[in-house]
Amino acid sequence: MFLAAQRAPQLPAPFATESANNAPRVVDPPAGARLQVPPGFAVETWASGFDMPRFMLLAPGGEILLSDSSAGVVCVFAGGKAIRQETTHHRLESPMRARLLAELSLRR
Repeated sequence: MFLAAQRAPQLPAPFATESANNAPRVVDPPAGARLQVPPGFAVETWASGFDMPRFMLLAPGGEILLSDSSAGVVCVFAGGKAIRQETTHHRLESPMRARLLAELSLRR
């Protein structure tokens, strides 16, 4: 019986090679491109002009909160219009999130 010794793969040391960068990029849609939806439904641009929109939340009072990570802001929409913009600087941490949601809850 013949047994071959296996060697562990020889990997480069950490940070010895360049990092790969294969990030996504936004491109304009082709001319005439349209989303196809079932009969009875419609699609339209609801809000635009954001650098990096990341998260949407429906607040207790029916407002929609949209975070724009790149700009460091949370936009508040009601009735289809932006009614407020809150600067976050970093993440929307618990005390700030609680205060903002409490203020929006009072609007009901």
